[in-house]
Amino acid sequence: MNRLNITVVAVLLAFAVQAQTPTWGIKSGANMAKLTEIQGVEFRPSFHFGATANLVLSQVFALQPEILYSGQGYKDDINGQTVRAKIDYLNIPVLADITVAPGLSIQAGPQIGINIRRELDVDNQENGMVSVNDVDFSIVAGIQYMFDPNFFAQARFAQGLTEVITTSPDNKNMVLSLSFGFFFDNPAAISD
Repeated sequence: MNRLNITVVAVLLAFAVQAQTPTWGIKSGANMAKLTEIQGVEFRPSFHFGATANLVLSQVFALQPEILYSGQGYKDDINGQTVRAKIDYLNIPVLADITVAPGLSIQAGPQIGINIRRELDVDNQENGMVSVNDVDFSIVAGIQYMFDPNFFAQARFAQGLTEVITTSPDNKNMVLSLSFGFFFDNPAAISD
């Protein structure tokens, strides 16, 4: 392990020791997903759901890891037929959560996705499989608003960093999402 890695691990451990107990929650919402660099494809509407945690490290900074089922892929019209690539993932984002106003925070960080579905439908009939890579890396950014200490809403954008389809170069995931969720037993209160 080089010195930079040791320093990063030491800083993260120091933050973790000072952190409060994580607050756990659930969330779900809508996705609009497509692949970049494939001409003419449209956004595929889908959904996501899963678990989230919030680990407060200071009054303005927290870490928010999640584990989510996420429906992704794309939609296309080819020769009058609707083609849907259902490329779904188990996504694991780890986001920095920075409070910028009472109840409002900005979030950003890396995400790893593990492919768990790769179906190709033509006019709602399963018509084979899409050849995709098993792992996807993305960068995620967005905002979160806490309506009270338990209920929240999120809007996010995820941009893939790795190729998705093995037979088509330079295509990457792009996902817009809107979520609503609930933190259980959140001891934090929104400050005035």
